[in-house]
Amino acid sequence: MKIGFIITKTPHEEGFNNFIILLNIYRAHAEIIIYLIGNGVYGGVHGHFHTDLIHFLAENHSVSVSENDLKARGLGENLIPGAKLFHDYDDLVVDLMEEMDQVFSF
Repeated sequence: MKIGFIITKTPHEEGFNNFIILLNIYRAHAEIIIYLIGNGVYGGVHGHFHTDLIHFLAENHSVSVSENDLKARGLGENLIPGAKLFHDYDDLVVDLMEEMDQVFSF
């Protein structure tokens, strides 16, 4: 089963903590794909709260980060290892619709 998580919250917001709770339920039993968009991109760069968790996930699952959202926040240079950039929200939508069995958004 493929589970997609769309993260739009910073690692300091309650929604991000809810993501972590749900992630811990699914990560042992499903293929996890995480998309960091909007303010969620802060979780994909070094030096932010929960970066270690996202780095672990990038090594063991799939983490994709919006390049445009990184650039808009001046964060494009410090991406965690293992994370992939995506350039177009259309690609995100196609991936979600064609590949995911279930999608959560935080």
